Amino acid sequence: FAGLGQSLLLEIDEKKYLFDTAENYDGLTYNMKRLEIALTDIETVILSHNHLDHSGSLFKLAKRFTHQQLFLPPDMSSLEEKNYDIQYRTEPKEIAIQKLLAYKKTIIVQDGMQIAENMYTTGALEASDKEQSLVVNIPGKGLVLLIGCAHPTLPVIVEHAKKVTKVEKIYGIIGGLHHIFAEDQKIAELVQYMVSLDLEFIVPSHCTGYKTVRALQDTFAQKVLVSLMGQFGSGNAVSILPTLEFHQFKR
Repeated sequence: FAGLGQSLLLEIDEKKYLFDTAENYDGLTYNMKRLEIALTDIETVILSHNHLDHSGSLFKLAKRFTHQQLFLPPDMSSLEEKNYDIQYRTEPKEIAIQKLLAYKKTIIVQDGMQIAENMYTTGALEASDKEQSLVVNIPGKGLVLLIGCAHPTLPVIVEHAKKVTKVEKIYGIIGGLHHIFAEDQKIAELVQYMVSLDLEFIVPSHCTGYKTVRALQDTFAQKVLVSLMGQFGSGNAVSILPTLEFHQFKR
């Protein structure tokens, strides 16, 4: 089930983490069922920012939480009422958000911090709405960044990832780079910056934009991992250890 937004499932040492919940609850739960993943399997949910294409499913999903930790940005309440329509509405917006904030295992993220072994958040970085990225330290290889939309810009995210982990090497980047409407010059600047990072792989998705993906492919060739649709694609996966592999979901 493909839909607007992004939700990434991360599995490390048999523990599962959900980074963002996408927009459509029915689509999210359908995909989880197809992948044979139960909500009870997921230990932690991390929300990059409050935009509904990343948070929309959370309002219904959280009603089923039992033990899951929930890491939220500090400005959930700034979600605009006009965007909180019937697709997400289980109750008035203020009540729904208050329940998320009052959930016994909710952690409001301000600054960069460690949230699990070799896993960190950059902290809620300044942008139109505050956004955190997830950082995974792969010993001996470097950092893998999981990014929602890159509203704070990729260079800012990278610097905060290095600061919170005290690791300099960026091994790979997964997620949205927010260049879907960017002009050619801005795309070229992003590509050149990413060249300077000496990345081993890039998985562009969501708001990266078709032109930006093509520009990345022209420069990085097989280091850019996408499906035949030119995006990460619903149900597809990347294995990092023991070897780097891209897996397309067989429907």
